Amino acid sequence: MASIINADTTNGVIITSDTSGEIKLQSSGTDIATVTSTGIALASGKGFSGDGSSLTGIASGAFTTHLIQSGTTFTPKSTSTKMYVGVYGSLGGTSASYGGGIGGSGFSEKYYNGSLASSYSYSIGAAGTSSGTAGGTTTFDVMSVTGGGGVTGNTGSSGGVGAGGDFNATGGTGGSGNGSYAGGNGADATRAGNGGNGGNQTGSAGGGGGGAGGNNASGSTGGTAATSPDASALDLATLFDIQLLESWIDGYTSTNNRGGYGSSARISTSWTILNNNITNYRSVAQNNIPRDGQDSGFIIVVEW
Repeated sequence: MASIINADTTNGVIITSDTSGEIKLQSSGTDIATVTSTGIALASGKGFSGDGSSLTGIASGAFTTHLIQSGTTFTPKSTSTKMYVGVYGSLGGTSASYGGGIGGSGFSEKYYNGSLASSYSYSIGAAGTSSGTAGGTTTFDVMSVTGGGGVTGNTGSSGGVGAGGDFNATGGTGGSGNGSYAGGNGADATRAGNGGNGGNQTGSAGGGGGGAGGNNASGSTGGTAATSPDASALDLATLFDIQLLESWIDGYTSTNNRGGYGSSARISTSWTILNNNITNYRSVAQNNIPRDGQDSGFIIVVEW
């Protein structure tokens, strides 16, 4: 038996009480759902209507989101059966004054479904240094994302390369400088696809930064950002069964003799709906200031 709350079309709300500790919800005598100490169970053939688009301020309790920037081992919760992992690579450094632009970071993502391992090994690639070294490789399980190349002269460096995921993308290449005006930085690879290339120095201006989703800079003007995920990227809205709003930023236009900053994977609204603490991954970037030894790799894990 159960206590019954019945919304009747003739007599209004009818409540029948007992001591079972259960509540049965009815509409005109038809069972809709039963509430017990373990949760809510829908009656056969019943379901929830609507897509949740008007709901706000609701925590996504089914998901646990992790931003990983250090360590070597990830252990999923014992109750988790599914997992999404996004691996974002590191960036190289530069030793050149107004030289080539830095290439963008690479990216890989993978969906795990079914029996998860008890733990997964990973490594965080270190950022390049002011001596112009390349960034280190960031890994998670079978995924590996090389670091972006370093810059020591007027030639821009190549971007990092993702491999081993269900979807992989490559960072944009930095543009060329001439010692007086810098090339633009390449954009980071993201779920929008490969990063756009930075612009070459032209005339009395530096090159613009590459845009997200493979949109290259045009001269000193930054590339525009893509407005949707790459067609080959994982369909996270379906995997998570929620509305997921994703956006990326444009590459920056060069000012004075500096190269424009490329679109950054570290500034994104992709994960706001999952965890409001991960709106901006890190805000180490500033407009038109070359990234130099600041950006190590990082990993996003969502388990449920």
